[in-house]
Amino acid sequence: MSLPADHFSFSQYALYCRSPAEYFKRYVVGVEEPPTLPMILGKICHQAIEKPRLKWKAELIASGFTPNYATGIEKAVAALPKTGMREKKLEAPFPKFLHDGKPVKLIGYADGYHPNLIHEWKTGRAWNQQRVDESEQLTMYALIHRLTTGDIPKFVLAHINLPNGKVTLFQTKRTVRQIEQFRKEKLEPVMQLINRGVFHRI
Repeated sequence: MSLPADHFSFSQYALYCRSPAEYFKRYVVGVEEPPTLPMILGKICHQAIEKPRLKWKAELIASGFTPNYATGIEKAVAALPKTGMREKKLEAPFPKFLHDGKPVKLIGYADGYHPNLIHEWKTGRAWNQQRVDESEQLTMYALIHRLTTGDIPKFVLAHINLPNGKVTLFQTKRTVRQIEQFRKEKLEPVMQLINRGVFHRI
């Protein structure tokens, strides 16, 4: 059995780690669950940061959030560093795994990108330095970046606390050892299980 899609993202990895059965339902059967309120809030916040002229406030209120969330998002947008960086799709072939006979691509979406610098914006539960340093999402992004450029990027993660709009910035970087450990001990074993059609906890 090959992987069910021609790409493999951190979202796929994280879902399989959380629930192989849910991964099967989403990515093999193709059943999509409706987005949760935190997911909707995160999406709207990203829209406000990247494209502030869009009518994100109307979508926010239509989704059931009170006006103080709009105020908080505006405060956060004003407080974030003005880098001019845009979202960028990160992708790298990963020939060890195939889909329809072709190498699968590892993919990710950086909220802001500049050569060797990746920005991530997070809403939801609070982040601290330890959580940032141990984030497997950032480690996977570092892996993809290293596969395509040969370099390891630095990261700036901004946690946006809503509805108050407080922004907390963190910086981190991965080592070659951390990246390779994640690839060998975490990522590849999960992809191998999916490749074998294992969709239950073992």
